[in-house]
Amino acid sequence: MRSRPASNDPAAIPPSLLSSVFQPNISFVHPGYDEDFTSATFLSLPCLDDGGVCFDTALVACGLIACNQWSGFFSIDKLGQKRVDRPADGILRGHPYYYFQLSASASGPPGTTSSGPTCPPSPYPIIPRFSD
Repeated sequence: MRSRPASNDPAAIPPSLLSSVFQPNISFVHPGYDEDFTSATFLSLPCLDDGGVCFDTALVACGLIACNQWSGFFSIDKLGQKRVDRPADGILRGHPYYYFQLSASASGPPGTTSSGPTCPPSPYPIIPRFSD
């Protein structure tokens, strides 16, 4: 009996998908850490959807990883002031990373008050593995 290769073994990838392995990725970053965006990345998705990543898929995936938080949104800044709305075609592209922010309240993004920005958002918990 032949055993199957491990899922992270390149031999496990069907030949029809090999070209997608070399696609650029978009990273999704936790805003509550002081490290650069590569150190705080908790999810990276390949740009397989017309040169980008499906906005809705990325939003749901980030929400799942953030302990099933559905009040999240994307921004291109750590404080969440430069919010990224869903593009007309539904594809995120043109930026190598996005911060996944959780709304602290209905009044605005984390790290803000009615008078303006305060401090960076606190780290929210994430689920690093589905087995957790």
